[in-house]
Amino acid sequence: MLGYTTSRDGLLQLDPEVLTSVLRKEPIHSVYEVDKTPLGRRCIAMISFAKRMNMDRSRSTKQ
Repeated sequence: MLGYTTSRDGLLQLDPEVLTSVLRKEPIHSVYEVDKTPLGRRCIAMISFAKRMNMDRSRSTKQ
């Protein structure tokens, strides 16, 4: 459908140039205002509410 192959169910296999184009290298706090109170926590991650600084968009983030 999108031209991506899968290595197994649910996992995409991306070419290095595609992967480079979708990954961001700057810290999340330079793009989003991340709420200090987490929505939830697990043993290896924390879910927080985040709002993009220069847009009116909100997201939940996994840190």
